[in-house]
Amino acid sequence: MSVGIRIALKAYASLRDVQTFAWNQNLNIVEVTREDETPTRFGWETCDETTSLDYLEDPILGVSYVTIRGERIAHLSEAVRTGLATWTFQDGMRLISAGNDSDAIIQGVYVGAISATRKDVPVVSEAFRSVIRHPDREVRRAVLVGIGYVTVGTELREIAKEIRNSDQDEGIRVDAGYLLEGLEMASAAPVADDDDAL
Repeated sequence: MSVGIRIALKAYASLRDVQTFAWNQNLNIVEVTREDETPTRFGWETCDETTSLDYLEDPILGVSYVTIRGERIAHLSEAVRTGLATWTFQDGMRLISAGNDSDAIIQGVYVGAISATRKDVPVVSEAFRSVIRHPDREVRRAVLVGIGYVTVGTELREIAKEIRNSDQDEGIRVDAGYLLEGLEMASAAPVADDDDAL
Protein backbone atom coordinates (compact mmCIF):
# COMPACT_ATOMS: atom_id res chain seq x y z
CA MET A 1 0.00 0.00 0.00
CA SER A 2 2.75 2.50 -0.82
CA VAL A 3 1.01 4.59 -3.53
CA GLY A 4 -1.20 7.25 -2.03
CA ILE A 5 -2.57 10.76 -2.09
CA ARG A 6 -2.51 13.56 0.45
CA ILE A 7 -5.43 15.87 1.18
CA ALA A 8 -4.79 19.06 3.15
CA LEU A 9 -7.25 19.89 5.89
CA LYS A 10 -8.40 23.39 6.73
CA ALA A 11 -7.41 24.65 10.16
CA TYR A 12 -10.88 24.16 11.60
CA ALA A 13 -10.95 20.45 10.63
CA SER A 14 -9.87 19.02 13.98
CA LEU A 15 -8.51 15.63 14.92
CA ARG A 16 -11.89 14.95 16.53
CA ASP A 17 -13.55 15.65 13.16
CA VAL A 18 -11.24 13.14 11.47
CA GLN A 19 -11.86 10.57 14.21
CA THR A 20 -15.61 10.98 13.80
CA PHE A 21 -15.24 10.68 10.03
CA ALA A 22 -13.22 7.47 10.41
CA TRP A 23 -15.84 6.05 12.77
CA ASN A 24 -18.64 6.92 10.35
CA GLN A 25 -16.71 5.24 7.52
CA ASN A 26 -16.36 2.10 9.66
CA LEU A 27 -12.56 2.30 9.63
CA ASN A 28 -10.51 0.41 12.20
CA ILE A 29 -7.91 2.35 14.17
CA VAL A 30 -4.44 0.87 13.75
CA GLU A 31 -2.12 3.63 14.97
CA VAL A 32 -2.33 6.20 17.74
CA THR A 33 0.24 8.74 18.84
CA ARG A 34 0.85 8.92 22.58
CA GLU A 35 -0.05 12.27 24.13
CA ASP A 36 3.61 13.16 24.71
CA GLU A 37 4.67 12.35 21.12
CA THR A 38 4.88 14.74 18.21
CA PRO A 39 3.84 14.98 15.52
CA THR A 40 0.31 13.86 16.22
CA ARG A 41 -0.49 10.93 13.96
CA PHE A 42 -3.44 8.56 13.81
CA GLY A 43 -4.02 5.71 11.38
CA TRP A 44 -7.07 3.72 10.29
CA GLU A 45 -7.73 1.05 7.72
CA THR A 46 -10.74 -0.45 6.02
CA CYS A 47 -12.20 -3.66 7.46
CA ASP A 48 -10.71 -5.63 4.56
CA GLU A 49 -7.28 -4.03 5.27
CA THR A 50 -6.87 -2.92 1.66
CA THR A 51 -6.99 0.86 2.19
CA SER A 52 -5.55 3.08 4.90
CA LEU A 53 -6.21 6.61 6.11
CA ASP A 54 -3.49 8.39 8.08
CA TYR A 55 -3.90 11.76 9.80
CA LEU A 56 -0.85 13.92 10.48
CA GLU A 57 -0.49 17.30 12.15
CA ASP A 58 2.61 18.45 10.30
CA PRO A 59 4.72 20.66 12.57
CA ILE A 60 6.94 21.84 9.70
CA LEU A 61 4.09 23.17 7.59
CA GLY A 62 1.63 23.98 10.33
CA VAL A 63 -0.95 22.16 8.22
CA SER A 64 -2.76 18.92 9.01
CA TYR A 65 -3.48 16.45 6.25
CA VAL A 66 -4.60 12.92 5.57
CA THR A 67 -2.86 10.38 3.41
CA ILE A 68 -4.87 7.64 1.72
CA ARG A 69 -3.21 4.50 0.39
CA GLY A 70 -4.46 1.26 -1.05
CA GLU A 71 -7.05 -0.19 -3.37
CA ARG A 72 -9.95 2.19 -2.68
CA ILE A 73 -8.19 5.55 -2.86
CA ALA A 74 -10.80 7.14 -5.13
CA HIS A 75 -13.74 6.16 -2.94
CA LEU A 76 -12.15 7.17 0.37
CA SER A 77 -10.67 10.42 -0.99
CA GLU A 78 -14.08 11.50 -2.27
CA ALA A 79 -15.57 10.72 1.14
CA VAL A 80 -12.84 12.80 2.83
CA ARG A 81 -13.43 15.74 0.48
CA THR A 82 -17.17 15.73 1.13
CA GLY A 83 -17.03 14.83 4.82
CA LEU A 84 -14.26 17.11 6.08
CA ALA A 85 -13.17 20.71 5.54
CA THR A 86 -10.37 20.33 2.99
CA TRP A 87 -8.18 22.43 0.77
CA THR A 88 -7.86 21.59 -2.91
CA PHE A 89 -4.83 21.88 -5.12
CA GLN A 90 -6.58 24.75 -6.93
CA ASP A 91 -7.05 26.55 -3.60
CA GLY A 92 -3.30 26.45 -3.07
CA MET A 93 -2.59 27.78 -6.54
CA ARG A 94 -5.11 30.62 -6.06
CA LEU A 95 -3.48 31.63 -2.77
CA ILE A 96 -0.10 31.84 -4.49
CA SER A 97 -1.29 33.75 -7.54
CA ALA A 98 -3.50 36.20 -5.64
CA GLY A 99 -0.98 36.83 -2.94
CA ASN A 100 0.52 40.07 -1.96
CA ASP A 101 0.29 38.76 1.60
CA SER A 102 3.28 36.58 2.49
CA ASP A 103 1.30 34.37 4.88
CA ALA A 104 -1.30 33.60 2.20
CA ILE A 105 1.41 32.77 -0.34
CA ILE A 106 3.15 30.48 2.15
CA GLN A 107 -0.16 28.77 2.93
CA GLY A 108 -0.73 28.33 -0.81
CA VAL A 109 2.72 26.84 -1.33
CA TYR A 110 2.15 24.31 1.44
CA VAL A 111 -1.40 23.41 0.39
CA GLY A 112 -0.24 23.06 -3.21
CA ALA A 113 2.72 20.89 -2.25
CA ILE A 114 0.62 18.61 -0.04
CA SER A 115 -2.18 18.28 -2.61
CA ALA A 116 -0.17 17.97 -5.83
CA THR A 117 -0.31 14.85 -7.95
CA ARG A 118 2.20 13.94 -10.65
CA LYS A 119 0.06 15.57 -13.32
CA ASP A 120 0.07 18.81 -11.27
CA VAL A 121 3.88 19.14 -11.21
CA PRO A 122 4.08 21.56 -14.20
CA VAL A 123 1.47 23.85 -12.58
CA VAL A 124 3.21 23.65 -9.19
CA SER A 125 6.52 24.46 -10.85
CA GLU A 126 5.09 27.53 -12.55
CA ALA A 127 3.43 28.74 -9.34
CA PHE A 128 6.57 28.21 -7.26
CA ARG A 129 8.73 29.92 -9.87
CA SER A 130 6.43 32.96 -9.75
CA VAL A 131 7.41 33.67 -6.13
CA ILE A 132 11.12 32.77 -5.94
CA ARG A 133 12.05 36.44 -6.15
CA HIS A 134 9.53 37.50 -3.51
CA PRO A 135 11.05 40.05 -1.09
CA ASP A 136 10.05 37.98 1.96
CA ARG A 137 12.70 35.30 2.53
CA GLU A 138 10.13 33.10 4.28
CA VAL A 139 8.16 32.85 1.04
CA ARG A 140 11.31 31.71 -0.74
CA ARG A 141 12.06 29.24 2.07
CA ALA A 142 8.47 27.92 1.83
CA VAL A 143 9.09 27.18 -1.86
CA LEU A 144 12.06 25.01 -0.88
CA VAL A 145 9.99 23.17 1.72
CA GLY A 146 7.20 22.72 -0.83
CA ILE A 147 9.64 21.27 -3.36
CA GLY A 148 10.75 18.81 -0.69
CA TYR A 149 7.17 17.63 -0.24
CA VAL A 150 6.51 17.22 -3.96
CA THR A 151 9.97 15.67 -4.67
CA VAL A 152 9.32 14.76 -8.31
CA GLY A 153 9.84 16.82 -11.43
CA THR A 154 13.00 18.15 -12.99
CA GLU A 155 11.31 21.57 -13.20
CA LEU A 156 11.22 21.73 -9.40
CA ARG A 157 14.86 20.72 -9.12
CA GLU A 158 15.74 23.49 -11.57
CA ILE A 159 13.93 25.98 -9.33
CA ALA A 160 15.90 24.74 -6.31
CA LYS A 161 19.14 25.06 -8.32
CA GLU A 162 18.23 28.58 -9.34
CA ILE A 163 17.56 29.51 -5.71
CA ARG A 164 20.83 27.88 -4.63
CA ASN A 165 22.77 29.79 -7.27
CA SER A 166 21.16 33.22 -7.09
CA ASP A 167 19.09 33.91 -3.96
CA GLN A 168 20.13 37.10 -2.19
CA ASP A 169 20.09 35.39 1.23
CA GLU A 170 22.98 33.06 2.04
CA GLY A 171 20.84 30.97 4.42
CA ILE A 172 18.29 30.35 1.69
CA ARG A 173 21.05 29.38 -0.74
CA VAL A 174 22.45 26.89 1.82
CA ASP A 175 18.97 25.45 2.43
CA ALA A 176 18.52 25.00 -1.32
CA GLY A 177 21.81 23.12 -1.47
CA TYR A 178 20.70 20.75 1.29
CA LEU A 179 17.38 20.22 -0.48
CA LEU A 180 19.14 19.34 -3.72
CA GLU A 181 21.36 16.83 -1.90
CA GLY A 182 18.27 15.21 -0.38
CA LEU A 183 16.46 15.11 -3.71
CA GLU A 184 19.47 13.48 -5.31
CA MET A 185 19.43 10.73 -2.68
CA ALA A 186 15.66 10.30 -3.04
CA SER A 187 15.86 10.05 -6.83
CA ALA A 188 17.44 6.61 -6.50
CA ALA A 189 14.21 5.29 -4.92
CA PRO A 190 11.53 3.84 -7.25
CA VAL A 191 8.37 5.95 -7.72
CA ALA A 192 4.92 4.75 -8.82
CA ASP A 193 3.32 6.00 -12.03
CA ASP A 194 -0.17 6.65 -10.62
CA ASP A 195 -1.55 10.05 -11.70
CA ASP A 196 -3.13 10.53 -8.29
CA ALA A 197 -0.02 9.85 -6.29
CA LEU A 198 3.33 11.35 -5.50
